[in-house]
Amino acid sequence: MKKLTRTFKQILILILAITFLGCEDDEGNLPKVVAGFTHTINVDNGVVTFINISENATNYSWDFGEGSTSMLINPVKAYPPGEYLVTLKATNVAGATEVFVDTIVISDVGAPVITLLGDTTINIMLGGSFTDPGATATDDLDGDITTNIVVAGDTVDVNTAGTYVITYNVSDAAGNAATQRTRTVIVAADVVAPVITLIGSETINITLGESFTDPGATATDDVDGDITANIVVAGDTVDVNTAYHLYNYL
Repeated sequence: MKKLTRTFKQILILILAITFLGCEDDEGNLPKVVAGFTHTINVDNGVVTFINISENATNYSWDFGEGSTSMLINPVKAYPPGEYLVTLKATNVAGATEVFVDTIVISDVGAPVITLLGDTTINIMLGGSFTDPGATATDDLDGDITTNIVVAGDTVDVNTAGTYVITYNVSDAAGNAATQRTRTVIVAADVVAPVITLIGSETINITLGESFTDPGATATDDVDGDITANIVVAGDTVDVNTAYHLYNYL
């Protein structure tokens, strides 16, 4: 019985030795694992497509440098602007591994946006006052950069009639420039048009052959006051014997 047990142990040791030597021989005969990758970057949205160029590997482990991982062969990853250290670990069937590391740089390519406050064209009277309503600016990465807006162009002189153009520009921290916005300020002695008010109804119906008297209209201006006498009446001459006529007041 002791002899049988001893023989069994010897056989077991022999099997383990053969298995161990066989594994070592397999690993030694397998081609060397080579890890590597290239990548392309979509500059519009920061999406990186990784292209695995590893050799003699069957499993892949990715660390994207910002806390996330993947086991895909050719993963696709969306990054915000920044710099990331990406690691690829390639492994063969025998467990041999190699690691490849590269740095991915995602640039900030989104330009900020300027929004004017108030009207793009402002009319003011000669001698009046003017305060620029200003503008705001936002960036997809830097946030509110209103304080960085550069206001240039003409200086509005309310005592000199003319057309003045004010410009607004801003860039984000990465140097992306916003589309310039402009505001036009018109300084004139009288910039408000007069108002015509019809007397009576806009549409008057009369029976063919009856008499007609135009009720007229009034006109007022913020500077000139009552300018009813300056109204020019044009259009059709009403012929009560002919259907349909149109009056214009200018």
